[in-house]
Amino acid sequence: MGQLQYLWNYAINLNEVRWALLFHDAIYDPHRNDNERRSAEWACRLMVEFKRPEEEQQRVFDLIMATAHNVEPQSPDQILVLDIDLSILGTEASIFDAYEEAIRYEYQWVPEVEYKAARSKILQSFLSRDRIFMTNHFFNHCEQIARSNIERSLQRLSNH
Repeated sequence: MGQLQYLWNYAINLNEVRWALLFHDAIYDPHRNDNERRSAEWACRLMVEFKRPEEEQQRVFDLIMATAHNVEPQSPDQILVLDIDLSILGTEASIFDAYEEAIRYEYQWVPEVEYKAARSKILQSFLSRDRIFMTNHFFNHCEQIARSNIERSLQRLSNH
């Protein structure tokens, strides 16, 4: 709990970060490519019911959309949410490997050759970054482990 408490120090708008983390994968269908948008819209609908201000809703929407990992983060809160979202990459090998197996299971409907190519492209995109993790905490604790995990996964994908 202490480590998580420390991470909250990176947040500018802590409650918005919490909303985003709670909802960023609330709607997830591996057959669709609009999961982040649908999750963000759902979060905002609930925020309307809770009478949260529109600017707060927009920031939560943007935080959730950032988890699509297709644009550079625009705020410290987006950086924090993205680092937390990617933290699985920097876990011990057995946890990361179980995560990779779960990803493959989710996409079992994708033919093996296509899956390997797509997954390799995603993983390689993380390796090609100067930094996978932008906060000092995650960079210091997870960066090298993540790079090792990704390299190992890429090796497995290319060997099978």
